Amino acid sequence: MLKGIVLKCVAASTLFLAASTMTAQEGPMKGEKKTECKVKDCDKGARKAFMESLNDSQKAEYKSLKELKKSKKEAFRATHTAEQKAIAEDASLDKKAKKEKMKATFTDAQKAQKKADKEAIKAKKDAFQATLSEEQKAAMENFKGGKGMKDKMKKAE
Repeated sequence: MLKGIVLKCVAASTLFLAASTMTAQEGPMKGEKKTECKVKDCDKGARKAFMESLNDSQKAEYKSLKELKKSKKEAFRATHTAEQKAIAEDASLDKKAKKEKMKATFTDAQKAQKKADKEAIKAKKDAFQATLSEEQKAAMENFKGGKGMKDKMKKAE
């Protein structure tokens, strides 16, 4: 009888271990934030180092750029139709599918606004990047994860 209990305990603990391993491999639970960096070999303190390297006027310009992006996004979302809002809230669609469906429903006015917003943000971003030293550009590339910043900086030179 004791032998049967021990076997049941071993089987139960093996099953629990297998289930917890599978859960751990699936990633974070819903509502939890991922703690690992998306880009390989990125420095988790790079953003802080970049921000500390900026002078006061650069920090103000960076903050202004973030606020511009936020305000443009909010203004554009205010133009969404009921159909577009339904697409945005549809949990069954992934990000790519939502983007494709949304693009298909944009009016000419929305397309023009999107284009103008993109150009305004790009102009502001280019002006900000022009104030950065080579060291600051490298630090920014580290925290952005190298998303094409090398190519953009080479084109600018």
